[in-house]
Amino acid sequence: MASEHLMRGRSLTGLFPSVVCAVVCVVVLVALGACGTGSKPRFVTPATLESPYAADQTVTVWAIAPMRNESGTSAVDPLRVSDALVAEMQQVRGVQVLSLNRTLATMRTLGMAGVESQADALQLAQELGVDAIVVGTITAYDPYDPLQLGLALALIAPPGSPIIGDPSSSGAVDPYALEAVGSDFGLSLGGGAGAGPLSVIAVHYDSANHDVRLAANRYSEGRTESVSAMGWEAYVTSMRMFTKFACYDATSRLLRQERIRLAGAHRAAVSER
Repeated sequence: MASEHLMRGRSLTGLFPSVVCAVVCVVVLVALGACGTGSKPRFVTPATLESPYAADQTVTVWAIAPMRNESGTSAVDPLRVSDALVAEMQQVRGVQVLSLNRTLATMRTLGMAGVESQADALQLAQELGVDAIVVGTITAYDPYDPLQLGLALALIAPPGSPIIGDPSSSGAVDPYALEAVGSDFGLSLGGGAGAGPLSVIAVHYDSANHDVRLAANRYSEGRTESVSAMGWEAYVTSMRMFTKFACYDATSRLLRQERIRLAGAHRAAVSER
């Protein structure tokens, strides 16, 4: 009996160093993990968009017309997409965007069911007192994997708007001619400051396209918790999140087109001196 207790005591004594070693290893690993986590910044500043207009100019005011659905499906809610576009454009530094409700209220006052032509867009912009109005069309929509969303946007300014710049750089483009566009990722067309819109872009987003996925990944930085289950992939698996990303990217492209237009007008003015 005594020998049995002795054997058990020796077994426990032999096991004790192993347990201590294991506990120490776990503590060290947890400490190293905590150090690694602490060295990584918890918050990342998301990418932001800037106004293409002169910094000394008063804040530019835009309105967004409710988008038209030309996708061929009734699954899309144009007002939801319009709201998402307003939300993204309101984050552009140097550009103030009116709420969609205010635009809709003004349209009801005018007896305007929708913005069906450039004349409607100009009338609405003048009534709202904005520097420009964005007219948009949903050209494609599929909420099933792979997600699909097509957007065509045109920036239209009423006569006398301070953002028009040099009126001599005209190149009229009808935004409604883009309704059937099923372009590859990134098509853009430049308008001028004459009878047509100032700038026009048309983009087709496909969540299976690697360029789109990379752009969505960059957009997610600072907007999605890195520890969440989906992470950045939520922007290519959820139609609501995909719409937010697409509206941001389309806004970025429209602003870039405006910079190109203004740079061209500046070069033309310089060459005429």
